[in-house]
Amino acid sequence: MIIDDEEVDRYLAMRVLSKFGEIGRVVEFEDGAEAFEALSSPDFRREWESPPPALILLDINMPRMTGFEFLDQILQFKDEAVSSWDGCVILMVTSSDHFGDKERAAAYDAVKGYIQKPISEDKLRMILNEHYPGLLVDR
Repeated sequence: MIIDDEEVDRYLAMRVLSKFGEIGRVVEFEDGAEAFEALSSPDFRREWESPPPALILLDINMPRMTGFEFLDQILQFKDEAVSSWDGCVILMVTSSDHFGDKERAAAYDAVKGYIQKPISEDKLRMILNEHYPGLLVDR
């Protein structure tokens, strides 16, 4: 899942992900509110068949609902309604190099990494290999 208000950043993330071979279905959202509405919808969860997503690339600065606000909402939802979120890797992807953002992201157990934009193949490979060994197939 890619959650980013910038179309070009979503496109670049998809390009990097596609270099790893077949990784499954990827869904894109323009902001945290749109993503949370979808993830908390029973229809979306039925269509997805095995929620939650294995990977969420989450931008920090977005309109309507920031990445941190999305985290707060989805973690509350996870605790209340979904028991299978332990395998979900959430990566903060941002153009911000503000130390406070990095510190704040690190405070969330669910956040497994912080990637400075643009997403590079090497950065993403390292994180995915750490959390999903054997998953990646290079093209």
